[in-house]
Amino acid sequence: MKGFKALVAILVTATGGAAAQANSVQLEADGARSYGQWGAELGVGYRWQLGMLDITPLGGGFIANGDSRAFARLEAGVSIPLVARVAVGARYIGSQVKPYGSVGMPLIPRLSIKANGGPHYAALGLSLGL
Repeated sequence: MKGFKALVAILVTATGGAAAQANSVQLEADGARSYGQWGAELGVGYRWQLGMLDITPLGGGFIANGDSRAFARLEAGVSIPLVARVAVGARYIGSQVKPYGSVGMPLIPRLSIKANGGPHYAALGLSLGL
């Protein structure tokens, strides 16, 4: 029990004392290049946020040349309100898991421009929190 209390104290301190806040459904629409193909990436996920820290699992589809491939992503991020969000993640598409990084900047409340990049993967688009 002492260990749990210490962990909670560390998390509260690291997140500025904020309780869980701003949990939201995330919608994303990106232009993307994946494994040599240009296409569109459409996804939906849910962001759990604790102060400045968040975890966001997403799923969706990459559509290129009339084909579509399902993908899943998991991101862990740090947000500075009204400035930027920086995240690292893993993307599963086909039979491969690849790491990537992400940077987002808010345009208006709940709407951000977002760029993702990793091995054989680059995307630029919009993210909307509902």
